[in-house]
Amino acid sequence: MLIFLFNCVDLLGREGALLIPQSSLSEPQYAMQERDEVAMMRHLITRTAEQLEMHRELLQWMQTFRTQKEAFVLGNENKTHVRAMVQSARRIFEHLSEKHLQHLFSQEYLDELQFFSSIAGKNRIKR
Repeated sequence: MLIFLFNCVDLLGREGALLIPQSSLSEPQYAMQERDEVAMMRHLITRTAEQLEMHRELLQWMQTFRTQKEAFVLGNENKTHVRAMVQSARRIFEHLSEKHLQHLFSQEYLDELQFFSSIAGKNRIKR
């Protein structure tokens, strides 16, 4: 989701004059010509590697959650297991929300994560 921020510019230089929003996207904070291209590429590679590592960690959380859920369905309903499962769901759901990645997953999966996450938010697990 893109968010546009606007500053108002007084076209006539007077109070009460027509105000036109000026997009913060119109001028980058640093012009590309003023930056060192090699440093820019290094920065891009570093950020990409960090994102890749975050995605790998998310994948591991998702695989753990899947395994926990399958064990739950097969009858492992002890408090420790259920607590770990709902905490996994909450961590995944919060990460997806924080990083705005929900659009990559089915609504069914998100609903499932939200359901289990809501249990994690309660003080105790009801049977």
